Amino acid sequence: MHPLDRIEMDAPMSSCLPPARDNALPQTTFFSLVDISRKFWLRSIVAFAAGCCLVWLLSCKLEPRTIIQLLKHTSLPLVALSVSALVAFYILRALRWSIILQWKVGFGPLFVYSSIGYLVSSVAPAQAGELVKPALVRGRHGIPYFVTAGSVAVERLLDVATLVILGVAAAFALPSHALGPVWIVTSLKAGGLLCVFVLLILSLCSRRVDTVLRIVSMMLSLLRPPPHVNDRVTKMVGMFLLGIGGGLSPFTLASALLCSMIVWGANAISVVMIYGAVIGRVPSVPAVLLGFTVFSLGLAIPLTPAYVGQYEGLWLLVFTGLHVASKGDVLAVGLLSHSLILLTITFVGLLSLGILRLSAGEGRSSGDNPIIQP
Repeated sequence: MHPLDRIEMDAPMSSCLPPARDNALPQTTFFSLVDISRKFWLRSIVAFAAGCCLVWLLSCKLEPRTIIQLLKHTSLPLVALSVSALVAFYILRALRWSIILQWKVGFGPLFVYSSIGYLVSSVAPAQAGELVKPALVRGRHGIPYFVTAGSVAVERLLDVATLVILGVAAAFALPSHALGPVWIVTSLKAGGLLCVFVLLILSLCSRRVDTVLRIVSMMLSLLRPPPHVNDRVTKMVGMFLLGIGGGLSPFTLASALLCSMIVWGANAISVVMIYGAVIGRVPSVPAVLLGFTVFSLGLAIPLTPAYVGQYEGLWLLVFTGLHVASKGDVLAVGLLSHSLILLTITFVGLLSLGILRLSAGEGRSSGDNPIIQP
């Protein structure tokens, strides 16, 4: 029997917990977790404050009046086009997620879940919205949490792969003297190598599930956890590999990669439009595309909530390095771009929360289960 056949796909979390009388955890565990959570949030608040200070310092250094004047004379039609391309970016991401899930869930619901995930990630630390999305799919559609989490992992892998492809294309389109500092191309190469390495590892693991589960069991046996913990971890790993394997099947991967090129192309168009709106001209498209890909790869690891400060600092570093515009112009574009992203995420996320709440109310009135099941 295949190991995944032994996974109880819809078993609730509570079914894998031991009876209360067998719970040998010390009573201080809960308080320790609360203390860790408080410290985590405290660090996030400090990081957010530091990000705000960085934005203020950058603005002061580059003459705030000049930045304000630039934003006052921004072309509103081009801003509208940039926002439209940004909305298309989020819509197409939901379509790509549906492809990775092999159409087990429709595009509409996934757009709602994705929008809520982006909203949560913009206010919570460590991209917590990525953990909310599989929970919503689990509750509404019965797909196990870690199967969906595997599809989210494939999404992130496709993001990196697509950005590297676009960045390499932009680098070839630019003359060597316009490539900027060496670290820009170096970071692009590092992202590509990392993507290939992770893709190979995940692809191999998803096709050798028996071997992976045996290795996991051997590692757990060295730690000697309780039997229910051993079983639960093995099931979670198996379901995660199941989700990855579905997304990495040849046809699904090719379709999702093609969609991903359109997804990030829409985002790149949004960036080009916002530059044209602020500085009054469209800069070199290959330079903007190269800067955008390196900048996006740099945001893979969030250091501050909603990327405040991190977004502006990295934006200024990359685009001034490529000589897209003057520092003041680049910072003005970055501030406007970040503001538009946060406003779009907030509006669409709150709208999606309202839609989900209405559908949940209808489901409960007709006897359906609540959205988040155990």
